[in-house]
Amino acid sequence: MPLTEITIRALTPRAKSYKVSDRDGLYLEVAPGGSKLWRYKYRYDRKEKRLALGAHPVVGLKEVRSKVADAKKLLADGRDPGLERKLQRAAHGVSAEDDLTTVLAEWVNKNKTAWSPSYAERVENTISANFLRSLGSIPLPKITAPMILACARKMESRGALDHARRALQWIKSLFRYAVATGRISASPLSDIQPSDVLQSRPVKSYPHLELAEVGPFLRALTDYPGRLETRLAVNLLLLTAVRTCELRGASWSEFDFKKSEWRIPAQRM
Repeated sequence: MPLTEITIRALTPRAKSYKVSDRDGLYLEVAPGGSKLWRYKYRYDRKEKRLALGAHPVVGLKEVRSKVADAKKLLADGRDPGLERKLQRAAHGVSAEDDLTTVLAEWVNKNKTAWSPSYAERVENTISANFLRSLGSIPLPKITAPMILACARKMESRGALDHARRALQWIKSLFRYAVATGRISASPLSDIQPSDVLQSRPVKSYPHLELAEVGPFLRALTDYPGRLETRLAVNLLLLTAVRTCELRGASWSEFDFKKSEWRIPAQRM
């Protein structure tokens, strides 16, 4: 059954990459990190080949089907779509492995063992949505700091100040990887700190208890008439100072009552 934008958005990552077919040899490969990469499978000279057509949502369903139609026209003329792309890139001095889209997928894949699946998905989706549309097909050596900053400032203009700064920091790491793998000789962001070029959100302290309020709060907690689990959870939070997400996701298997220890798995930290 052909894909729709609704079914594509509903696809979630699994432990291993998997494929979801559309039609005419087009399919979507969903990576463990959350990236959704378009692939076109075709035969040329009696050999099966594949053509990378970008990542969703930067390349939408309508656009990618248009690309498949163009590839089929080349096949009808007896030409190999993959070879034609390489020839076009070579004419412009671009290696097939030297654009931001390719390096992003490679960089995320390299880091996915150290990142949680949700974090890898957030990194890849943020860069894909905010940077690839403008920069995805440009050779890395030709991407400049002002071009990158223009994408970050679009995020900033939407009020996503913290997200823009994190995204710029991720892009800096990606370009350091590009330097290390020989794609570029130097990063355009090597001398730039996100805090120097992007707005900072005004610091606002979280509400907190004053020292004189702590005793009454603890007494009120002891007499709390609601659910026992809530009272115990707040007490545990006070004793351990863990994040609330780590507290909510706790399971009995993490507690060793003989040793009075709570060991939170690294993937939940």
